[in-house]
Amino acid sequence: MNSALVSVVIPAYKSTYLIKTVESVLAQSYAAWEVIVVNDGSPYQIRKLLESFIDSRRITYIEQENRGTAAARNRGLAEATGEFIAFLDDDDFWPPDKLEWQAQYLTEHPDAGVVVGGCIAYVDESGKVVKQHSLDDRLLSFEDFFTSSYIRSPGQAPLMTRSTPRVCCWQAIDTPLLRTLTLSIDRFTRSA
Repeated sequence: MNSALVSVVIPAYKSTYLIKTVESVLAQSYAAWEVIVVNDGSPYQIRKLLESFIDSRRITYIEQENRGTAAARNRGLAEATGEFIAFLDDDDFWPPDKLEWQAQYLTEHPDAGVVVGGCIAYVDESGKVVKQHSLDDRLLSFEDFFTSSYIRSPGQAPLMTRSTPRVCCWQAIDTPLLRTLTLSIDRFTRSA
């Protein structure tokens, strides 16, 4: 069984689903993880909401002034100690075997830098799946990964090796339809 530590970074601003988000990590069948929650200047009582997790040392909690989700991801990444990195949005949650199969894949394929889940399910407040988007089962090229819609938000599915996000930086991008986060390859290009 794989025991490489996975650092799970959760940028937090909204509080509606945050407990369920954190609990989805605690329920993972893969036990070698650390959770880093970065409160990005939320006006909600995030610390109070997570107090039992903080007090029991089940999560690392960091507060910063509101600088946006990208800055919160970078702050969490700076604190991360795991061999693998996962980002989880404060309104998303994972199936209980997500980290297990993704960590196993990255361990068995050391040339891979990122593994992405095969399906994104949108659920309502009761947990009922209201929409599902399946990805095809092919390997993505570097260009596909950065230019396709496979990753709609970094918090949705990828698990990556520690070196992958160090090559890149998280950057906020505004589009007419939605605000999304994407990896910036600008830093990678300059360092190559």
